Amino acid sequence: MVIAVTAAMLLYRGMLTWFPLPRFFQGTAIFLMLFASGLVLHGIGEFQEAGILPTIVDHVWSTHRLLSEQGAAGKLLKGIFGYNESPSLLQVLGYLAYLLGCGTMWLRLSKR
Repeated sequence: MVIAVTAAMLLYRGMLTWFPLPRFFQGTAIFLMLFASGLVLHGIGEFQEAGILPTIVDHVWSTHRLLSEQGAAGKLLKGIFGYNESPSLLQVLGYLAYLLGCGTMWLRLSKR
């Protein structure tokens, strides 16, 4: 919190001109798009478990041996980006559709 307040004060006074703000906000935008895509993936999985959405293909792939959801890295990736070691086809399609849609809009808006 102290670092954030100090950085805000320095930015306000113009002392952090060396800090690349456009790159910082580009990075946070990409991070938020990946985070939101993970929420879409998780939401689709929950709707499939409730029987609201159909399960077309149950497990497209399994990365359990490479990166388990039960390990520290798997839990971190699942919590931040919605990592799923064995997603369904609808989850993969929803994740990609959301990510491609938001990414396309972001690229169009960032060119202006």
